[in-house]
This record gives sequence, structure tokens and C-alpha cells, in this order.
Amino acid sequence: MPDSSSKARASTSRTTGKTGKRSTHRRHVGSEARRRAGQRVRWRGGACSEWCLDDIGSPVVRRALREQWRGAETEWGGQEIGEREARMTAVELLRAELARAARDLGATDPIEATLDRPRDPSFGDWTTNLAMILARPLGRKPRDLAEALIARIDLQRAGVRVADVAGPGFINFRLETAAVAGRIADVLRAGTAYGTSDAGHGTAVVVEFVSANPTGPLHVGHGRQAALGDAVAALLACTGWAVSREFYYNDAGAQIHKLAVSVQARIVERAGGALVIPDGGYHGEYISELAERYVAAHAGDPEGRDTERVREFAVAALRAEQDQDLQAFGVRFDTYYLESSLYTDGRVDETVSALQQAAIPTSTKARSGSERRGSATTKTGSCARATAHLRTSSPISRTT
Repeated sequence: MPDSSSKARASTSRTTGKTGKRSTHRRHVGSEARRRAGQRVRWRGGACSEWCLDDIGSPVVRRALREQWRGAETEWGGQEIGEREARMTAVELLRAELARAARDLGATDPIEATLDRPRDPSFGDWTTNLAMILARPLGRKPRDLAEALIARIDLQRAGVRVADVAGPGFINFRLETAAVAGRIADVLRAGTAYGTSDAGHGTAVVVEFVSANPTGPLHVGHGRQAALGDAVAALLACTGWAVSREFYYNDAGAQIHKLAVSVQARIVERAGGALVIPDGGYHGEYISELAERYVAAHAGDPEGRDTERVREFAVAALRAEQDQDLQAFGVRFDTYYLESSLYTDGRVDETVSALQQAAIPTSTKARSGSERRGSATTKTGSCARATAHLRTSSPISRTT
């Protein structure tokens, strides 16, 4: 009997017609039961089993479900899901038939009826090595077992036009066109909702991606991460998660300080002074452009002596450029989280205090204004308490 963790979750599928009226589909088999191809299921509730199955798709599908899901007990019956989710695909039907035929020949569960695409399309639509896998347990030659499996398979039920044995015991299948094309109607009916689900049940999740330092323009590597992160967020959203896309700006620390000093060096150069860019500083042409723009916008600081104002200007300008590139790339974010807010809002000091209260030896030293870096030797329990403090004091919790 399947464990409770594998039971299908109940959900209600509603469709809206041209009249705007809603209708709730009848209760029928859960999608989890459909996925467990190879296991036989008997519905509890007598008449409910037939009522559930009779509400599903075509006669071919109903026959396959009745044959496949008869034997072991389950509690999946009575779940409310969309009619589309209850229909088995052509591959699922074929896999179910292979598992049923294998049992008839003496194989025991679990039966992994793997289907792969042939390397040469002329061999067919799908191929399986099931006969070779079961040959030793059943004490039969692979080719003979493959022939026996074909003889036991209901080709019409599985949507197969031709099945033949190849090589040491592969079985190649050519599907009926109708079996493959039958899913097209489901796709057209669902429209943009096809393939979506409620697997996440509205659970909040934050996807943080790109998060490039605002110390220069975005490059190809950032573009790759933008595409990957946006795809992950979109997939989560389509499967029922409440997704928030976050860009974390590292706008504080040593690298940002070097950015500001590099811009100051270019400002001095523009005024006729010697160019002295610090070790680890930035040499790109965009630094000269930032220097020119800063002088034009800050008439009261033509020599760029105000390091903090230079830093703020450079970070804001580079952030705006990054945002424009990402928007042009079609990537959007719901939250922009600034590292500097950890310091300005006092959360770094609060966390250091929490570490000290947890009896963790901590040493700090001033660095780049309000930045502080702690070095500590911790015990597991104390570290956990301090981490919990940081999470509860943060305005947003991120899940990677």
C-alpha cells in the first residue's frame, strides 16, 4: 500500500466557458496515481471506482486505467483535479502496458519500464531494454522474452502501430498517429495554462540571481546567470510557488571603496593631475565617463574630494546601467536589496551584539566607515542562536 507521502494532493479544477459560468469537474484519479505507472491500484468505495474512471477521457484511456490500477489498495480515489491531469500520455500508456505484460510473465514490482528515443529515427518512436533487464531474473533469453512481451502487450490500448525486436533484445515501437496527436487537443484547450500545477501550494520562495557588484557594466557571465535565474523563477511560479525575484546589491565593502577612489583618480587626471589608481582599482573607460559625469553634476566638488558622494554617485549610475541592460534582456526583479542597508539599519551591530551575548569571542575593527568584519571561534549552539537573530532581524529571508 503506498505511503501517505505519495498520495495525490487534492485540488479543484475549474473551467470557464464563453458564458462565464464555472463548472467543477467530477472527482477522479489523482495525478500521483497516474505517475506511478507499473503499480496496480484498486479504488475504495465500490461504485466510486467506476464512476471516477468513467469520467476520464476516451475509452482507450479508461480501459488502460482499469487494467493498470486494479490490485493494490490506495486512498487516491476521490481527489479533485483537472480532467487534463487525469489523462495518461501515450508514453505513460505504453509504459503501463509493458509493466502489465512483464507481470503476466512473472516479473515482480518494481518494474522500471524505461523508454528512450532511438538514435536512428528509422527504428521507431521509442525503444526499451526491458527484456534484457528482466532476462536474468526470469531465466529467459532476452530476444525470446522481448517476443513474449510484444505478444502480451495490447498494442491498440498502448497506442502502438508496430512493435518489433532488434539486436540483443531491444523492443522498438512505432506509435499510432492518433495516440500522439491526441494530446494536441489538451494543449489547445488549456492554452497558456498547459503544464502548470499547484505543487508549491502558494509557499513563498525568494530567488536571488545576478546580484552583480555595482562596480562595472554587466558582462556575458551575468547574462547567463540572468537567464538561468529567471528560468528557475518562472518554473517555480508555474508550479504554484509564490515567487519573489531578488537582486542583491553588494554596494558596500572594499570593492566599492576602490570604485570610489578610482573615480576620484580620474577626476584628478581630468583636472591636470597625475593618474594614481590604487592597487585593485578599476581602469575601464567607464570610470573616466563616471568622473566626467560626476564633475558635471557636482559643481561644488570639482576635484571629487568628497569620497562618500563620489561613491554614492558611481554606485547609482552603474546600478541604473545594469537595470537598463536587464530590462532590455527581459528580466525583471521584485526586490532590490542593498548590502549597505545592513549597516545603515544597524543589523550588523545587532548581530555582533548577539554573538557577544552568546559568549562567542568576537574581535572587530573599523573598515571603510561603518563596515565591520568579525573574526570568531564559535560553538554550534551559540552560532545557531546568532544566526536565528540575524534572520529574524532581516526584513526579508532569502532561499537559494
